[in-house]
Amino acid sequence: MKKKAKGFTVIELIIASAILLIVLGIIYNILKVNNGMLSEVDIKSTLQIDGETIQRDISKVGMQSTGITDCVTGSGINQYGSQYIVDMTYDEFNTRQNADKISQIKFNYVTESGNETYTVKYDEANRTLTGLIGNASSGKTLSANVESFKINTVDNQNNTLRSCTYVQFDILLKKKVGVTQAEYPVSILVKFRNKN
Repeated sequence: MKKKAKGFTVIELIIASAILLIVLGIIYNILKVNNGMLSEVDIKSTLQIDGETIQRDISKVGMQSTGITDCVTGSGINQYGSQYIVDMTYDEFNTRQNADKISQIKFNYVTESGNETYTVKYDEANRTLTGLIGNASSGKTLSANVESFKINTVDNQNNTLRSCTYVQFDILLKKKVGVTQAEYPVSILVKFRNKN
């Protein structure tokens, strides 16, 4: 009588290896999908925090302002010919804004100690939005993930930026990490409470 040898046959090892590879493949896919979801949630959370910061700061300043005093385009222009951008009608302004993006909006900001200037500055190349008080050259970075920045008059299409009592900021935040990308739109409606 022959004794049966102890150990595994080649067939048994191949079957066990195949099952192990299938299980490892399933686990890898679950972890990969989970990691992608966590990454997207993290990016959206970051953009939401940026959006809340922008909304809080612009709303606070806007509501304590008498209105917009100046508007500058990306090429550093605040007037076309003899007409200042803040004195253009909505249609004129909208045409200019599409052609030459807005880079700065200045508010006359009313504080306890008197009037101050508050500037919202958009740097398209670096995708940053900054809030500057007074004549400061640097200020608080509101977000470093700004894809687009637009403003619109709301109360009357014939009003100019200088004379409007409401203004709407439409900001699109966008961030990409690896292959995961997320967008977060921010829309802020500001009423100038101290408008005369």
